Amino acid sequence: MWYNDFRNIEVVIWMSSDFLDKTFEFCFVTNTRLMGVVVMHIRLRSEVNDQLDYLFHLDFEDYGIDGYSFLENVSPETLNHELMSKMGGLGGSLVELDLDQGLALLKEAYSLNEKYNESLPEACLPWVAWTDSISVNKK
Repeated sequence: MWYNDFRNIEVVIWMSSDFLDKTFEFCFVTNTRLMGVVVMHIRLRSEVNDQLDYLFHLDFEDYGIDGYSFLENVSPETLNHELMSKMGGLGGSLVELDLDQGLALLKEAYSLNEKYNESLPEACLPWVAWTDSISVNKK
């Protein structure tokens, strides 16, 4: 279920072992829903200070998580190019989310992958495993 105000959700999560050595820096999502699509950008920092950027293309009409990119220690120009390739045509603004809210959004998108038997970008499987452990309640 898509929540009109996704900042108004409560999430219970556990920390996946794939992410135990990472520190959350930020999560932004487009405030667009053009044809049901939003793009989410999550940045984590590794214990050795590597910058880890995760970009998710989320289609809430039909496909669920239908695009994913992982960028490690890239230049600002490279990151901007990748961001614009994913969200440039969507317009709108960016909304900052907490990590738990971002995971809840991923969980909702992944439910569509399952519902419609849509393939999932294999590289984002650790994220999906993490979202399997959360419960989402509308506040």
